[in-house]
Amino acid sequence: MAQYGNYIIYGVIILVIISIIVSIVKKAFKFLLFIIGILVLFSAYNIFIKGVSPIDEINGYKTDAVYTQQVMKYTGKIKDSASKIKDNITSKKVDSNLITTENTNLHKYEDEVKKLKHTSRLTYFHNNYLTYVDGIVKSTDGAAAISKTANAVDLNSLNNYADKMNSYLDSLVNLKIK
Repeated sequence: MAQYGNYIIYGVIILVIISIIVSIVKKAFKFLLFIIGILVLFSAYNIFIKGVSPIDEINGYKTDAVYTQQVMKYTGKIKDSASKIKDNITSKKVDSNLITTENTNLHKYEDEVKKLKHTSRLTYFHNNYLTYVDGIVKSTDGAAAISKTANAVDLNSLNNYADKMNSYLDSLVNLKIK
């Protein structure tokens, strides 16, 4: 008889877990429908009030989706390059070749990000993103210049550049679309 009591308890626990999972899935589905509803209302406003063609509206969403993917990819690359420079500076074994290589990569990434296509909806975000990327690049420019100048590198100056770069990098990573 006690054996059946355990099965009942296990059954009740499984039912509770299933009901929690179903509840979470329902809430996620409702949230997804809410987001889709907002997008539909926004698109309807653009199509009927502003006179944007439906094809242009759809193409705009496609362009922004590709832009978002590219920005995420470049954010990862920028973060990796900046981390390599910071780790090199903080290790107190400064390798000017590594700093110069990563600085060149950051310049390349900045140029590529400037050329990314996006709609006017994301212009504000794009400009802010470029401001932070430019701050990171300028910080690494200074670090690269100091690392090349002398055998006895001024580590305090390099650390100052690393701190500036980190503050811009933190702002870049936390940048949100408004």
